[in-house]
Amino acid sequence: MLPRRFPFIFLHTIPVAVSILITIPVLIRSLVVMELIPVTITVSISVLILLLIGAFLFHLLVLVLITLLVLHLMF
Repeated sequence: MLPRRFPFIFLHTIPVAVSILITIPVLIRSLVVMELIPVTITVSISVLILLLIGAFLFHLLVLVLITLLVLHLMF
């Protein structure tokens, strides 16, 4: 029998995994691009920052939704 908290822990790890999966290829691509064309360094870094901000906001949104769900189930 799984503990009652299991689905919430699982939902909490999904955005982290998604953000890591999004960030790693972009990081590799930006490192490849940096060696070839120096002009695109700023573009790749800005894209990376935007992706990190997006992943963070998505993570925050999911955490808020989980918190609301827990509070709704409790009361």
